[in-house]
Amino acid sequence: MTGLIYYLYMEELNKQQVVLLTLLVSIVTSIATGITTVSLVTQYETPTVTQTINRVVEKTIERVVPEEKGEKDPVTIVKTPEKEIVTVVVKEEDLTIDSVQTNEKSLVRIYEVASNGNRSLVSLAVVIAEDGSIMTRETFFNRKKSYVGVYGDSEYELDALYQGKDDPIIIMKPILEDEQVAIFSPAAFADAGALQLGQTVLSLGGVLSNEVNSGIVKSLTTAEDGVSITSVQTTVPAGGFIGTILINLKGQVVGMNLGQFIDTQTFTSVQVIQAYITNALTEV
Repeated sequence: MTGLIYYLYMEELNKQQVVLLTLLVSIVTSIATGITTVSLVTQYETPTVTQTINRVVEKTIERVVPEEKGEKDPVTIVKTPEKEIVTVVVKEEDLTIDSVQTNEKSLVRIYEVASNGNRSLVSLAVVIAEDGSIMTRETFFNRKKSYVGVYGDSEYELDALYQGKDDPIIIMKPILEDEQVAIFSPAAFADAGALQLGQTVLSLGGVLSNEVNSGIVKSLTTAEDGVSITSVQTTVPAGGFIGTILINLKGQVVGMNLGQFIDTQTFTSVQVIQAYITNALTEV
């Protein structure tokens, strides 16, 4: 190309014409280079993209196209969708928090109200029915006195429905005003047969506010039949107030402190508690 310009220069082109000719040649050369580059890129990249698409399509078709076994004996293969297994790690701490939060709504504090309006805590109780009925130890109760139950942020006057003679419980119900609507959260009671030695349990109680302690099931005491569990001895720190409930990590009540044992780490089993409740409700 330089030789051509030199030849034309020798043919008496002036300097301006030589400059214009040089620019023209440069432009033509750039265009040719660009075309060549695009052609090369297209040549080497297209097969790769096409190959990837073909693989995806082939894999998809492979799942839905029937397979034929001979010309007269077609066999359709039906494949079930693939299942993805997701492993979820649940920490004991999370189960503990969930269990406590579930049962906080079921724990009630019963206060005795004096004639001057002063109140004193006499027992904790657990909600056993959707109408707000609660159950606890009956020794504090006196029909000549007034009681209120604190359900979370709400409180109601209480009326005694049942006071045990042969068993140590009392069942009380909140007194609602006309057309008053209230939602209560009954506790879920566990199957006593599911209790196991070494099982993690939590106590939920507290005088001024909710307190939680954790431990394990240390021993189980059975009745004379060798089957029914009467008490649950735990390693939960001592100091449980009457009415403190014992729950498992599923949020179910497995025992309650009814003051039947000197050792405050031992709770009356859910099996005994449910028998008390059943007997009481037949007399209400």
